[in-house]
Amino acid sequence: MKQDEGVFKGVRLEKGEGQYINRQEVIDELLDAIQRNAPNEMSNLARVALDSRKVLEEQTAGIGKTIEDFDHVVHDGIQKLRSHRMTVVSECASMSNALEDVRRFFLGPNYEHEQKVLAEFVDLCERLKALKDSGFLDSVADTMIRLASPKEIE
Repeated sequence: MKQDEGVFKGVRLEKGEGQYINRQEVIDELLDAIQRNAPNEMSNLARVALDSRKVLEEQTAGIGKTIEDFDHVVHDGIQKLRSHRMTVVSECASMSNALEDVRRFFLGPNYEHEQKVLAEFVDLCERLKALKDSGFLDSVADTMIRLASPKEIE
C-alpha cells in the first residue's frame, strides 16, 4: 500500500494545517467506500459487521427522547429534593432557636432568679383565676365601667 492511498483504495485522509480529522466522518466515509467499491469482495465478517451497525443504529434511534424524558424527571426530582432540604434546614433552625431559649433557662446563670419569677407568675395567674371564679373581677369591671361613663350614674 502506498503512503498516499490511505487505508482503502479510493479513500484518502487528508488533514490541512490546524484542522483535525472527525472520527465519525472517517468511519462513515470508509463504510461508504467499502459498500461502493467492494461489495462482492466483502467477507462474511464484514457483512455481519455492517448488518450489526444497521441494527445498532435502528435500536438507538429513539434513545434521545428517552434520555430527554429521563433528564426532565431527574431535574424535577432535584428541584423537589432541594425544596425539601431548604424546608428541613429552616425548620431545624427554628427549633434550635426555641431549644436554645429552653436550654438558657435551665442551664443559664440566672436559673434561680428565672425560676423564682416563673413561680411568682404562676401564683399570680392562679390568684386571678380564683378571683374570676368568685365573680370579684366581674364586679370590679362593672364598677370601672360605671365610673367611666357619668351618664349612668345620674
